[in-house]
Amino acid sequence: MAHVFSIRGFNMCESLLRHNESQLRTFIRRMKTLNLNYLIIHYDYGWKRYQEIIKEETQKAGVDVCLMVFGPRSFWKYTKWNPEWFSRKEDGSLYTNLLECETLPCSINADGLNAFSEGCKQWIREVPGWIKHIHMRSADGIDYCECPRCRLLSAADKWQPFIDIFAAQAKSLAPEKQIEVDIYTKRYLLPSATTTHEQQIDRIMFDTFFRDYYTPLDQLSRYSSLPPEMISGNERTDTDRNIYLFSKLREWTQKIPGKVYIFENLMGQGRLSVNPYIDYCLSHDLLLYRSLGITGVFYEAYEPGYFHFQDSFNYLTSCLSDPEQALSYKPSKTELKIRDSALNNEFVTFYPEHFAEEPLRTHLKNCRDYFSQPDAQKLKRLLEFVFANEEKFDPLFSCFHAAQYGLKKGCCDPGAVSAEAKYMLGFRKLWDFMEEVDETDDARSVTRDLAYNIIRNMK
Repeated sequence: MAHVFSIRGFNMCESLLRHNESQLRTFIRRMKTLNLNYLIIHYDYGWKRYQEIIKEETQKAGVDVCLMVFGPRSFWKYTKWNPEWFSRKEDGSLYTNLLECETLPCSINADGLNAFSEGCKQWIREVPGWIKHIHMRSADGIDYCECPRCRLLSAADKWQPFIDIFAAQAKSLAPEKQIEVDIYTKRYLLPSATTTHEQQIDRIMFDTFFRDYYTPLDQLSRYSSLPPEMISGNERTDTDRNIYLFSKLREWTQKIPGKVYIFENLMGQGRLSVNPYIDYCLSHDLLLYRSLGITGVFYEAYEPGYFHFQDSFNYLTSCLSDPEQALSYKPSKTELKIRDSALNNEFVTFYPEHFAEEPLRTHLKNCRDYFSQPDAQKLKRLLEFVFANEEKFDPLFSCFHAAQYGLKKGCCDPGAVSAEAKYMLGFRKLWDFMEEVDETDDARSVTRDLAYNIIRNMK
């Protein structure tokens, strides 16, 4: 059967270590029933522990694996890395002195570039032969270098030297593999030179993270200005964010046809297993993507919390084979209520009044109570509930995200929390902490124990 989109899949993002073995096998096996053929796995977070299971299950399911890596974080780990290579603020101070998910490089530091190239070589040499696709990302953040020389460049041009290094090393050391890069925060603009993208990069992932999911991508959103996370340099901010993304997507597909695919953050980590019910917009946009010559569509997905998204994925993955279904789509009463609330700019992050079924309704009420006016008792109630119903939710991330929120708002006192739990909450991203757990220990169990400590002791 011919498919409109040649590649159709899931991107597990940084969630891998939050899965146990059974969850991971269930997740991959389901992909075959959904007629998906491609899975993006993050090397940085869980690959070393789970690669044999991933190989076994994806080969049984007929699913190709793309191994995605945060270049600065992982390539420099092969070297005697130096924070002097990292991106800086305008005042000259470092954004971070750690190699983590959000670490970005200075684009003109010669020693950093050379070390990046050497680490890239070593990483490519270690990629197993059965992996046919490799993808390098910059970092999951916006901390691009603002040193005197870098600040003269767009974010895309700041990152371009590292794309050039990755492409050159991959084509030299592993010419049999297809290579990918992404278009993401601040880098929606085309770089000044697109030669590498045109001649060496095989696929380009366009991440729609900042879109308004309650309106189709080619229609006006609820937002008439752009957040700083989206733009670089002298780009105007008084632009609708959906129309901006659509215009940039069209520029990329016109400049480099036949290589761009879409990544939609449907299960977005911070949603805490809450489905925003945006099937109408996402299916409508498949018709748009088809008209632009997009090669494929991927959705963020993982097993913890998948239960609440299963109907959406059943529908959307069927539309990947037959986008015309979107023309006759009839939204449910629940979806209509949520969409109307969103379009009226009401607070719809959590909407218990639209649902009757448990345990979702109680979870939504707990979330709304806590995130509207956080305190330790509400945090405890929220977390105890997701752990008591963990087969339906993502309890480890819920704990980390919610506890950090309470600390940021100054509404929760961590004084009685253990030093180890405080250490975990000090990380910008949960996955950076979990990857640091010794390989002889179960990262899920370690994180769970610390979560229970937070539930018992946060005041």
